[in-house]
Amino acid sequence: MISPKALKKSNFLCCIVKINALVNGVKLDCFSFPHASQDKETLTCAETSIWSVMEYFGNKYSEYKPVLPSQIITTLSKTASQRLLPSEGLNIYQISLALKEYGFGTMIYSSDVYEPIEFK
Repeated sequence: MISPKALKKSNFLCCIVKINALVNGVKLDCFSFPHASQDKETLTCAETSIWSVMEYFGNKYSEYKPVLPSQIITTLSKTASQRLLPSEGLNIYQISLALKEYGFGTMIYSSDVYEPIEFK
């Protein structure tokens, strides 16, 4: 988790959540946003995005819970037609499936269906 206050420039919009942490036995509260590095083996952009969404919503709302990267892979392996590691990234249907499994109502929109001015 990273607090926007830790950055030199923090004039951007992001979703922050209150996180409790223990540092050397001292309990700290921090308002921050989820952050993860991508190793291109287990975490690509898509897996990191799923993890970030679940980390945020899981810490903010009791209806959701954070998930580990390994849980994302396990969830997706139920419907995968090939191995998921090393990751080659995920398609929009895999991302939608994972978020649906974690309690979100997903909907896929395509710019092919909408006029460019309507779809941003």
